[in-house]
Amino acid sequence: MLIPKHIAFIMDGNGRWATERGLPRSAGHKAGYERIPMLHVVPHYRPAITRNDIESGIKRYNAAHQ
Repeated sequence: MLIPKHIAFIMDGNGRWATERGLPRSAGHKAGYERIPMLHVVPHYRPAITRNDIESGIKRYNAAHQ
């Protein structure tokens, strides 16, 4: 199986999450970014990327918010 060397996460919904809790949008972006290393599976990539794949093959990831 080919594993990408770089993946990107679009931080959609984190600003909304923060606003619903009375926090600034930037707090939602920060909270979402901090969760990336905790991912066990990237479900929308087929085949799914597991935590082991991330640790063994993916060298870079970045996050962008809208």
